Amino acid sequence: MVFKLAQATNVACALRVKVMNSRYLYYLQVVTAALDIILCNILCLIMSIWLEGPIAFPLTKSYYALGLFISSAWILISYVNKIYSKKNVLSFLLFKKKTLEGIFYFGIIVTAYSVIFYPVMLFSGVFIGVACLLITLTSNRYLYLKIYRAFKSKPFLKEKVVLIGYNATSKKIASSIEENEINKEVIGFCDEESNVEELSHYPILGNIDQALEVCKKYGATEIYSSIAPEYNPEIYRIIQLADRHCIHFRFVPDIDVFIKTPYHVDFWNNMPVLSLRKEPLQQLDNQILKTAFDFVFSLIVVLFILSWLVPLIGLIIWLESGGPVFFKQERNGKGNKKFTCLKFRSMKLNEQADVKQAIVNDERLTRVGKLLRHLNIDELPQFINVLKGEMSIVGPRPHMLKHTTEYAETVDDFMVRHFVKPGITGWAQVNGCRGGIESKEKLKRRVQYDLWYLENWRFVLDVKIILLTTISVFKGDKNAY
Repeated sequence: MVFKLAQATNVACALRVKVMNSRYLYYLQVVTAALDIILCNILCLIMSIWLEGPIAFPLTKSYYALGLFISSAWILISYVNKIYSKKNVLSFLLFKKKTLEGIFYFGIIVTAYSVIFYPVMLFSGVFIGVACLLITLTSNRYLYLKIYRAFKSKPFLKEKVVLIGYNATSKKIASSIEENEINKEVIGFCDEESNVEELSHYPILGNIDQALEVCKKYGATEIYSSIAPEYNPEIYRIIQLADRHCIHFRFVPDIDVFIKTPYHVDFWNNMPVLSLRKEPLQQLDNQILKTAFDFVFSLIVVLFILSWLVPLIGLIIWLESGGPVFFKQERNGKGNKKFTCLKFRSMKLNEQADVKQAIVNDERLTRVGKLLRHLNIDELPQFINVLKGEMSIVGPRPHMLKHTTEYAETVDDFMVRHFVKPGITGWAQVNGCRGGIESKEKLKRRVQYDLWYLENWRFVLDVKIILLTTISVFKGDKNAY
């Protein structure tokens, strides 16, 4: 009778902890979002005073329109960017990062709004609006951090975790729980003493078959097992008993048994699929976003810049050296498919154009060509390649066919760059990897940057690279030759 009463008490405690955790997370999401909306409306008040002068009561329709627009814009950005999702709210670093991304998108929307309704005060209005939002939301994040830490310090809000198996995988689980600031607390491990050959950071609380008793003793509500039932049939019994006692049982497979290199896990109908790397641009929604941005941006450049720039530069090129305006060269694109890459011709006509890359003080360069290369203008016709779908605005730079073959034999991962469309500019270029490749080390460094871009793509990263490239054009680049 006493044992059953203890069991019932443990189950009730586990349920109470779970409910309180869920409620705490819900309140944290709602309160933070509500505070942000309130701050957005305070921002609306400040912008109205700045743009239209002191506000008289009752409030005008323009104020309500501005308030509705700002609140709706922030709600839309928050939803698309998942600012208040469980994963982000439970990690201050992720929450702060997503908030800053949201403020960036908000600045773009406010700019568009100002262009339409307040063109005279465009720059001042946008600056005041974004600056106020940055200050107010930063203050709110500081308040959030204080509240989060206060709640997190309460023992009853933490879900206690027991780890079955003492191995590399279970130690990674413990480290992840520590580092990711989630509301869980590792109590210890359950494994045979003979399997533990070192001093453990967490105590060994018992054997595997004692896992349930350990959970009841310490009030643990979750079990993470890195040992599969096929290797230890006792795990099946623990799973059944864990369900009866409202203890969550989770498997974390020891994938290191199958693959030693870094990997990424995807799921197809609940079936885990291991990949050698994460590829955000394999997702359809990301492909659509990037393609749409490329098309709109390149169309604007072609219509409003190249439409008058091509005849002007073409005339200058023809007057100096005669011959064609464009330099056309076959290069390797996505999937290693060949395409004709366009550039303003910056060299005299020569037979080495398809086998020899430009070097410092190259004698083949024309006077106009040197200026075009220094200002990065020679690459602008590649917006036509982007419009045709052969290139992207941002991506790994394409190489001539001869160099692609040579580099693929020099660096093992070189061809991985061709999983995505080549770009007019790229992450490698804004990090100083421009110009010729004189050594294997330079090639490796460039490939590392390109692979990092491929594995960490985000739309905001493309925007950042475009801005950095624009700044580089005005500042000048010593490697632009």
